[in-house]
Amino acid sequence: ITGYDTNRRQMYFISANGAGFYIRSISEGAYNASASTYAWTQMQAVGTSDINLKNVLGDLDVNEALANINAMEFKRFTYKDDESAAERRGVIAQQVENIDPQYVHSAEGVGKMTLDLNPLLMDALAAIKALSAKVDVLNAEIAELKGAGS
Repeated sequence: ITGYDTNRRQMYFISANGAGFYIRSISEGAYNASASTYAWTQMQAVGTSDINLKNVLGDLDVNEALANINAMEFKRFTYKDDESAAERRGVIAQQVENIDPQYVHSAEGVGKMTLDLNPLLMDALAAIKALSAKVDVLNAEIAELKGAGS
């Protein structure tokens, strides 16, 4: 437990098998509060991309990544515990979990679902690649139509 004043305290937790690192902010004296009162947030390690640590199984279908992005429902919202009621935008973890379970960290044990940014970023980049390929095809068709018209 750390904190620089009585109103700003954080608890840190490392899972027994070392697979997860969690943090939550609590108020004074709330050390035994349930995860639903002060939910834990799972911290993420930086994505490892080194070929020496991977068994490459093949190429990703970038159109599948694009379809996943297209299936996401983007929302405007405020956080229930945000006194300023700042409007935000994003996705709902439960909805994107239905698209691909790799996009989220489960609420099991920590009290809330969080996004796993690594697979989301990789699919976003793959979707850009899919769209770029479609633009190239359309540009070639336009050039061909312009050439046929002269």
